[in-house]
Amino acid sequence: MKSLHAVAVLVALGFGLSSPAMAQRPEQPWMIEAHAGYYVPTFDISDLVDASFGFGGGIGYFVTPKVIVMGEVDYSRHGGAKIEGSEATGPDVDVLHFMGKLGYVVYGSPDGKLKILVNAGAGAMNFSPDVQDAESKTYFAINAGAKLYYMFARNVGLVVSPQGDIAFTSKDDGFTGSTAWVWPFSAGLVLNF
Repeated sequence: MKSLHAVAVLVALGFGLSSPAMAQRPEQPWMIEAHAGYYVPTFDISDLVDASFGFGGGIGYFVTPKVIVMGEVDYSRHGGAKIEGSEATGPDVDVLHFMGKLGYVVYGSPDGKLKILVNAGAGAMNFSPDVQDAESKTYFAINAGAKLYYMFARNVGLVVSPQGDIAFTSKDDGFTGSTAWVWPFSAGLVLNF
């Protein structure tokens, strides 16, 4: 519950910081990105699934030159990890990440081409094991990460993004711990308008 409270405080603070500066909104406040990369499970969930390629996309709106509100969706299909003491592996698992985020630009180059921001947010993660009659499960999740944007043209650029998504899972559902950490490390294209 403490983490939910921290996310709520961060979002409220972000909106509070943005309100006085609304008149300074950038000329092109919208961003759309598409990215792909390596999605790495860590801690307890790494006993169940291996790292895998994934992809996703997002949309963001700069409410000020420094503050952006974002929504992102990511998908990765993880192969089952090797079962200890056996040659067998567990089932493959599809993971969907749905995150709402608030970002803050910590560095912007004078020419406006480079932006580095940190972000945090909350949402949900869905886990679907590739097993007949297995139910997919959706859990509350939090997010923290960073994004580096480099605009090589006025409306088109590159994004590099390490993120950490943490789902609050249940041992009753077959997880070995109370959280499932999956780290999307991705790069892609961004358009602003």
